[in-house]
Amino acid sequence: MLITIKNIIGSIRNVLGIVTEGLKMWLPFERTEIVSSTQVAPDTSGNSNNATLYTGKSLSFDGVNDYVDCGNIGVSLKTLAFWINLDSTTEKVLQVTSSQSVEVSSGTITLNGTWTGSTIYVDATATSTIVASSYKRVVITTTSAITVDDLELGRIGSSYGDFILSDLEIYDTPWTQADVTYDYNKPNHLVTDNPSTSIALSNLKGYWALSEGDGSIAYDSSGEGNNGTINGATYEDAQPTIPQLGMMDWAKSTPVSDEITLVANPNNPSQDILGNSVRLREHSLNLDGSGYADVADDSSLDFGTGDFTLECWAKYDFLNQGSSWNVLVSNGSISGGGSGFNLASSASSFSIRLNAGTAVTKTFGTDNMTVGNWYHLVVTREGTLLKTYRDTSLKSSSTIISVDVDTSFPVKIGRDTLTTRFYQNLIDDVRLYNKALSADEIEQNYNAGLSQHKVGSSFSDDFSGDYGN
Repeated sequence: MLITIKNIIGSIRNVLGIVTEGLKMWLPFERTEIVSSTQVAPDTSGNSNNATLYTGKSLSFDGVNDYVDCGNIGVSLKTLAFWINLDSTTEKVLQVTSSQSVEVSSGTITLNGTWTGSTIYVDATATSTIVASSYKRVVITTTSAITVDDLELGRIGSSYGDFILSDLEIYDTPWTQADVTYDYNKPNHLVTDNPSTSIALSNLKGYWALSEGDGSIAYDSSGEGNNGTINGATYEDAQPTIPQLGMMDWAKSTPVSDEITLVANPNNPSQDILGNSVRLREHSLNLDGSGYADVADDSSLDFGTGDFTLECWAKYDFLNQGSSWNVLVSNGSISGGGSGFNLASSASSFSIRLNAGTAVTKTFGTDNMTVGNWYHLVVTREGTLLKTYRDTSLKSSSTIISVDVDTSFPVKIGRDTLTTRFYQNLIDDVRLYNKALSADEIEQNYNAGLSQHKVGSSFSDDFSGDYGN
């Protein structure tokens, strides 16, 4: 019976009903939540096995000679917002003119020069107090506009700051407390996505995501064209809290070695600021070969030698970066006699590997594999019988040794314990059961997700500001 349900984020899905008996983790990667100042993708199984996201990118300044020079951009500033992770509680941050700048002194945000009617917010609270060694969202508003004629990030005059910076935005109108709160609670959204705000997209005058990952240009995605020149600063991958590229639409240039990761241009959301068509997130986790997600170790996910099922939808891809495997889902180490399981892609197929001193590897078949196509992958273990399914087809069935997957490792999405085994491309609906699903149950789950994961599917992130929440 086809049932139409409305899920908790307001999207409509037509499903046949996912099998829920024995379900211990379900990551649909539909949205994010802020939990303990960190972005997570919620577990909808009811077991709170949320995935902490490490898919953000940011720009790192060393405090010696790193800075970004945007020059005289000539825009009017009444709101300045950015994510920052300070190395210490005394740092030079940025200047907007030769006499107006932002720094941190002994844990207090200080505005140098004239900032008329200014209010400072840290993590949506009106305060100038800030700590080091964790990401903080800083918003500064003024009642009188500042004309930005000498924008430099990472230095003030000849003095430099040591910190990591991301998602810097300038608006020509002041945000309200409600705007600040929305911005902090939904870091993958622009504040203009709030249906209750009076801030318009035309008020956005500068938008440096600082997420390019390579190159010497800090791109301005506001449409104003005020790109900055990067001098010495370098990129940091796998950053939490800040806007998570894995939950946003983004475009990736080729070749991979020249990777540029850009958010969609808000003025033309089907493209990035360079005019490239964005690679749609499609309500999935969009991994670029450096980011990943972690699910903390929990007893509900320690299956020991008992029955279990691992299931997901994934687009087939393989990134050759020093390993013959790109790991989609893992719990534990498969190296050096460790224990656990790894679901991975290789140059020709998907495979599952279980390890308990002696490794067992089974494939999902190499027939009719197409790079970029969605596949429904299921591995079941019942006793010592291991089976793999691709879509609804049984691809392997064999008796194996007893493998203990009761590990102290987190479940990782997009990598395992080695940095050469990152997966790139989309992964969705990652599920773990403490039972072996039957062939009929696998077909039921396949049918429930087929319309969202088939060639030509219209199930994609829309361009009305849906950046993952």
